[in-house]
Amino acid sequence: MKYIAFEPLKYERDNLIILNQLLLPSIVEYETYSDYIDILDAIDAMKIRGTNLVGIAAAYGLLISLNNKSFINKDEFKKYYNSIKILFLKTRKTTRSLSYIFEYFDKIIENNDLTIEETIQLLEDNAIMFENREKLYSEKISELAINRVFNKKKSYKFITIGNYGALSTGGIGHTTGIFTKLIEKNIAVEVFINETRPHFQGSRLTAWELKNKNIPYTIITSSETARVIIDNQIDAVLIGTEHIASNGDVISKIGSLPLSIIANHFNIPVFIVSSTTIINPLLKKGSSVTIENCKKDEILLLNGVRTAPTNSKILNYSFDIIPNNLVTAIITEDGVLESSNLK
Repeated sequence: MKYIAFEPLKYERDNLIILNQLLLPSIVEYETYSDYIDILDAIDAMKIRGTNLVGIAAAYGLLISLNNKSFINKDEFKKYYNSIKILFLKTRKTTRSLSYIFEYFDKIIENNDLTIEETIQLLEDNAIMFENREKLYSEKISELAINRVFNKKKSYKFITIGNYGALSTGGIGHTTGIFTKLIEKNIAVEVFINETRPHFQGSRLTAWELKNKNIPYTIITSSETARVIIDNQIDAVLIGTEHIASNGDVISKIGSLPLSIIANHFNIPVFIVSSTTIINPLLKKGSSVTIENCKKDEILLLNGVRTAPTNSKILNYSFDIIPNNLVTAIITEDGVLESSNLK
């Protein structure tokens, strides 16, 4: 596979260009949106997704809506901002990056010393800063992981789940960033990728990213985890995250809880890989977060053909909650943190 340079999104003030992740790995196609409604739909459909990129895409979507509208006064401007913010917050109720960015934006909006034009410019400056900062954080996370954690061997075998690479965070990614840096330092890596619902994000997206960088990988099903650990001398489990509570509970892709339980049973360390922006000091415990549900058709249909009896009840959760006692440590840009000591 010839290396494909890609950017998951690009902001051009009046437009947001995104890489349609639903088409990967077969088709690499970019779509351009000039209306915030289309960006809302793209997030809802998971054309653009990811722990950090969802928040960044929402911020740019809001800016496009503000740039395309005129306002009589600051009160009208604030009212409109709040109405659009609510729409974007509803798209992903579990992911921390959305609330993090809009909490920051709210402080700018409430600054009555700024004109409407100055406020929009400051919002834009900060949205671009968030994107660039997350790219820098992914570099720092990867370097710190190698210097502090994965520095004792010449080869490592990992299990990972979901997609927490460049398609999720920007930059070199969180989990995939670690794999990339290890290879760059001539440390052999083999990655076992859980196929992962929704939309097989592991087998489609993480596998595509690793293949693009010639990093060895094997795709596995969720039910194979124990067998894979027994047969392959796994060194560590690396899991990205959507949200971290102040007590160290971790919200990650569905399947990450049984993966963590099995890893603990076999004394395999479970490392969470995340920027500190995903840690929510106001969320006391993981069970307080709203867990999204995926669309039923992902379970009911395969290539448009029904695979279950009519009127079957379906549970299709998007995320798991990993209790802090199953987490070995959280690798961030600020250091390797104990999950039970985040306050």
